[in-house]
Amino acid sequence: MKRRLFFMMASVFITGLLFGQENSPTLSPEIEKTIKKEISSMDRTPLFIPKDPLVAGLFSLTFPGLGQIYCQKYTRGTIYFASEMGCFILASALAGTKNVEYTWTATDENGEEKELTKRETINKWDDLSGLERAGVVGLIMGGVGIHIWNIRDAYNLAQDHNQRLSWIGNVDLQLGFKNDNPGLKLETSKKF
Repeated sequence: MKRRLFFMMASVFITGLLFGQENSPTLSPEIEKTIKKEISSMDRTPLFIPKDPLVAGLFSLTFPGLGQIYCQKYTRGTIYFASEMGCFILASALAGTKNVEYTWTATDENGEEKELTKRETINKWDDLSGLERAGVVGLIMGGVGIHIWNIRDAYNLAQDHNQRLSWIGNVDLQLGFKNDNPGLKLETSKKF
């Protein structure tokens, strides 16, 4: 296909050189300005860039949702990131540590009362009931499960992206003649 396109463009160029007019008209400044404006405003995002499934999986392994963003599924990547981080942050908030301050008064040897304070960091895990501990463990396991699912989903998204590109890559557009009438011929093929 690339070879056909190259030869078609080369033949048009050579034909233009051979049969072109010597005094070809130039474009007016207004038309040239309009063409430049249209070219600069064109969408330059590449259409047919294949995605490597292994890279997508590794991206999601290192940072949740990054593999989905690599596959251009931005909302999906953001949801994976927020849900996984939410599980771990909530589990940390429920079973983490907290600072406690104790205040009491004591009399010293001279009979003066003094207010004493003591700050201590305690583990909240010890104060949790069995059901609350099960909830914290469930949140941690949920975060790990979302992370594993995130990696698998990124891998599958990249494969699906490449499969769609393989279908698009097998579309062929040809200029031809049928019964001495010029026309376009569109061919599609799919390998099964």
